[in-house]
Amino acid sequence: MIGLGLLIAAVPGPWTVADQEELAPVHAVFRLDQGAGPDLGAGEESSSRCGECHRVAYEGWRHSRHAVAGSNPLFVAGFEAEPSPRCLRCHAPRPEEAAPFRAFLRARRQDPRATLRVPKGHQGVACAVCHVRDGVVLTVRPVSTPEHPTRVEPLLEDPRFCAGCHQFNFERSDHVTQDTYREWKKSGAKPCLDCHPAHQFPGAHDPSTLAQAVRVSARREGSRVILEVEASEGLGHHLPTGDLFRALHLEVRRGENIEPVATFGRRFVVEREGEGGPLQKRIADDTSLRPGERRRFVIDGPIEAWRLSYRYAPARAVARGLSPEWAERTLARGTIGAGN
Repeated sequence: MIGLGLLIAAVPGPWTVADQEELAPVHAVFRLDQGAGPDLGAGEESSSRCGECHRVAYEGWRHSRHAVAGSNPLFVAGFEAEPSPRCLRCHAPRPEEAAPFRAFLRARRQDPRATLRVPKGHQGVACAVCHVRDGVVLTVRPVSTPEHPTRVEPLLEDPRFCAGCHQFNFERSDHVTQDTYREWKKSGAKPCLDCHPAHQFPGAHDPSTLAQAVRVSARREGSRVILEVEASEGLGHHLPTGDLFRALHLEVRRGENIEPVATFGRRFVVEREGEGGPLQKRIADDTSLRPGERRRFVIDGPIEAWRLSYRYAPARAVARGLSPEWAERTLARGTIGAGN
């Protein structure tokens, strides 16, 4: 029988008061506010078992970022740099998946040089994290099967469900750090699943999805080069959105030199909350592109080429050993010929 295992319940909630109120229906069903994760029991924990009957859904999930939420190099490097149990709510929500991270936290208390070891086969956000509660498989359509009890749960397709992991504030703070759900509400765009279909949920790590999100044009006007960067009108959130360290970087090549032109993203600061209060993080600047927004840049002098890249991590993460292909992706590039 499938039960419910509670995880890191003592960690302060990651939502503002306003978020808590709006997401209350989702919390009531999925108990995300308690850091809840389904415990499938011995021999039943693998999503591959779901794939025996749900092959298409399983294959989509297997190639998704959800499948590597707790094992991809970006998260592992980030968790080693700033280990916080609250990260496990979304990246490793089941007790067995959280185990290596808890072991690392214990080891780090004894030895600051301890490293995180994530076992092969770690599943991150497995099928059951979204689809199983209290021994019942939650579905979006009526299903009758002798294999397991089912129940229709419309909230699985509700953007508020996505907000459970894609909308939260800084630790011990009411300042929002990931604002994707609120950005979506302001945009008036289609529901999340229209652009990020289940169960693969393509997003910032999918080249075709990124290619549709932004366009760059370049032209020469006399001795100047005009670069324009435009976010897609159909975007349902800012670009970039999500993790704080994500940023778009526009740069040009002049001879042998690479020169930065603009950065699109968010910057945070750490400051004391009130006189004698605790140190807290807050967003200090947000230069992310809004849906349909176009920005124009004028560069003087001879320019041979330009490039727009999406960086998933700060430069210091690469210095700590995170491979460049995990830290950055080129979205678009071009040359500026003398006749352009």
